[in-house]
Amino acid sequence: MQCTATNGIGSPASCSFNVTVTDNQTPTISCPANITTNTAPNSCDATVNTGTPTVTDNDPNVTVNGVRGDAAALNAPYPKGTTTITWTATDTAGNTASCQQTVTVSDATAPVVTLNGSATMTVECSTSFTDPGATATDSCDGALAVTVTGSVNTGVVNTYTLTYSATDAAGNTGTATRTVIVNDTTAPVVTLNGANPLTVVLGSPFVDPGATASDSCAGSLPVSVSGSVNTNVIGTYTLTYSATDASGNTGTATRTVNVIFNFTGFFSPVANLPTFNSVKAGQSVPVKFSLGGNQGLNIFAEGYPASGVIACNSSGEPNVIDETQTAGGSGLSYDASTGTYTYVWKTEKSWKDTCRQLVIQLSDGTFHRANFQFK
Repeated sequence: MQCTATNGIGSPASCSFNVTVTDNQTPTISCPANITTNTAPNSCDATVNTGTPTVTDNDPNVTVNGVRGDAAALNAPYPKGTTTITWTATDTAGNTASCQQTVTVSDATAPVVTLNGSATMTVECSTSFTDPGATATDSCDGALAVTVTGSVNTGVVNTYTLTYSATDAAGNTGTATRTVIVNDTTAPVVTLNGANPLTVVLGSPFVDPGATASDSCAGSLPVSVSGSVNTNVIGTYTLTYSATDASGNTGTATRTVNVIFNFTGFFSPVANLPTFNSVKAGQSVPVKFSLGGNQGLNIFAEGYPASGVIACNSSGEPNVIDETQTAGGSGLSYDASTGTYTYVWKTEKSWKDTCRQLVIQLSDGTFHRANFQFK
C-alpha cells in the first residue's frame, strides 16, 4: 500500500507499506441428530442414512469429512451396537472444528424356532411318544438352545400342545407350537371266562360264566351279552359279549353253547367202550339207552345209526351178549315206564369172525359208539 503527503507549497512526499490479512476464525459445525434403529429382518445390521452436518464459516470453501469408529465406509451397514461418527470441518486456512454423531442399532428380531417333524402329530393311546423337538437360529447369535413347555399323556385321549421357545442375547424370544392328538382307535379285548364251547345237558340249568374286557386306554370295561340259551331245547346257541370304550371302539367275543341229550351210556346187555361185545352174527341186538325222558323218536341224525369194520384188538375178554332178538328189521322204540330207548340193531350173518363198531349220532350232534365181535 502507498501513502502520499503534500505540504503547503504543493511539494508531495510518499511512502509504501504491506497489509497482511490472516484467517483465524474456526468454522462452526453441528452434527446430524443421533440415530437409533433396529436390525433389518434376518440380519444383524441396519442400513442408515446419517445425514450431513451443518457448517458455518467466513470461508466459503469448507470441506466436511466423516469417519466411523469402526473405520467402515459411511454408507456401509451399521452393526448391532453403537457406532460413533466423527465429523470434521476444515477451511482453507486449516482451521478445523469437529462434532460426533452416534448410530445405535438394536436387535429387535426374535429367533426363528423350527420344529423337527410335523406340527401336528397323532399318537395311539397308551403307546410311547417321542418328542422330535425343535431347533432355533438367531440372525445375531446363531444357534440357540430350545426349551419346551407342556407335556403329553398318552394314557388319556386328548389334544395336547407343546410350546418350544428360544431367547437371544437381546432378550427377544421366538416360539413355535406342536399339537399332539392322542387317539384311541383300538377296540377293547374281550376275554371269555370258562370253556368255549360249553356243553349243557338238556333240562339242566345254565350259568353263564361271562367275560371280561380290558382296553389299552380305559383299562377294565363292563361287558354286555346278547343271545340266550334255552336248555329245554337241544341245539347250538351263540352268546355274544361286547364292550365299548369311551372312543366308541367295540370289541366282541362269542361263545357257543351246545344243549345235548342226557345220554349216560348204553345199558345192558351192551357194554360201553372199550369193551368188545360178543354176539352171534345175524342176530338182532337190543341197544338200550336213556336221554333223560321222552324226546320223541326223531332222535337220530340223518344216516345213523351206522356201523363199520374195525380191528379185533381188544386185550380183555369180550362182553358176551345172550339177549338177542330174532332176525328182523332194525327199529327204535321208547318205553315210558322205564324211560328207556331201545334200538334193535339187525346184524348180518356175513359179519361172522369180524369186528364192527356201531356208531350212533344223535340229533344234538353227539356221537356214541360200541364195539362188537361177531361169532
